[in-house]
Amino acid sequence: VSVLLSSGPAHALLEPGQLVTDFARAELVGSSTGPIRTLADYPGKVLVMFQFGYNCPVCIADGPSFQTQIAQYYQSTAPSDVQVVGADMWNGSNAAVVTFRNQIGATFPLLLQAGTLSAGNLNGWGPWDNYVIASPDGVVRFNAAAQGYAHGSRLDVPRMRALIDS
Repeated sequence: VSVLLSSGPAHALLEPGQLVTDFARAELVGSSTGPIRTLADYPGKVLVMFQFGYNCPVCIADGPSFQTQIAQYYQSTAPSDVQVVGADMWNGSNAAVVTFRNQIGATFPLLLQAGTLSAGNLNGWGPWDNYVIASPDGVVRFNAAAQGYAHGSRLDVPRMRALIDS
């Protein structure tokens, strides 16, 4: 993903065709706060963002399917072309995000405190229980919440795979 950035309203959801906004959030490493991640950490890759709430029942229920059908699939078939990342929109503690990671079996990076009001947050990308796909040039291809997918039915694996692969 290039670092072309949009400077739209802070809480308007990114729509397909718009440029993604940058973020700066710490990654969970083990059970500790790790390095700050931004779009620049994923150059030239399709970025698939799973926005979750660390204790959201829908996120916990959908998480294992996302892990196996999206994250694990692309980790094994296109690791140099696709980057899957999760972002805790409920601003849980490290321990809460570790519990979420363990519950869903996540092997992809998880970003901490993504829903805060501080600069570099992911609020404009969408709420929890949301999936966003951005092309390598930073253009939104899919944003489940912005495209009218109802809470609890936003994990559309066939559509997501088609967009990731195109």
